[in-house]
Amino acid sequence: MSSELEGAWFSAEELAAYAADVPGIPSTSRGCHIKARRDGWPARTVQGKGGRDGKKTLYQPPEALMRAIHMVNGGGLPPNKHQDAAVAHRLKTEQPMSDYVAVPLYDGVRAAAGHGALVEHEMAERSVNFSATWLRSTFGARPKDLCMINVTGDSMEPTLRAGDVLLIDCRVLRPDREGIYVVRINDAILVKRVQVLPGGVFRFTSDNPAFQPFNVTPEDESNAPVIIGRALWSGRLL
Repeated sequence: MSSELEGAWFSAEELAAYAADVPGIPSTSRGCHIKARRDGWPARTVQGKGGRDGKKTLYQPPEALMRAIHMVNGGGLPPNKHQDAAVAHRLKTEQPMSDYVAVPLYDGVRAAAGHGALVEHEMAERSVNFSATWLRSTFGARPKDLCMINVTGDSMEPTLRAGDVLLIDCRVLRPDREGIYVVRINDAILVKRVQVLPGGVFRFTSDNPAFQPFNVTPEDESNAPVIIGRALWSGRLL
């Protein structure tokens, strides 16, 4: 184990906070105490609130679990290494882990902001954690109705660009307002601004003026669009 990882010790409460992201860690502090003692994890006693007689036990999980915790924290050590207990308490109070939910990210699906992109391989699912409270208060959305996919192409620039990640409300199977939607036309998955014109005509437009808008009519059954969902939020690397 590297010297950086060897320097990290965790209380049972801190370990339990990683249970949702690190398989092998119990979801309760009592379970973490039992597992650590049963499996013989290195332990030490330090001064600290919440423990018996003003002391608490810290544990050092096996290297595989330590590296998983290391990656959950973005490749860095967690901020609550007992070097600043006050900061650790504030982080837990302000961002309780119980409020976070995992929204699936489908790497194998690309929503094309261009001429269309075919799904060329099976979807490989990952997830991104969001605050359930934030999702409900900001979008009125239930976490179970959401998913995320990637964007390719440049037709929606500057609003969206290649590599962006879209958060999608999959409840919306028909445009209920003008906005940005993810749609499937034949085998192509597109992200476009959508309007519903008189007669049930769908009008697809791009934010990049280099791309011409196009319409799909109800009679054009071969190109009938299937709404996958409405885009709610996007994230990107700077």
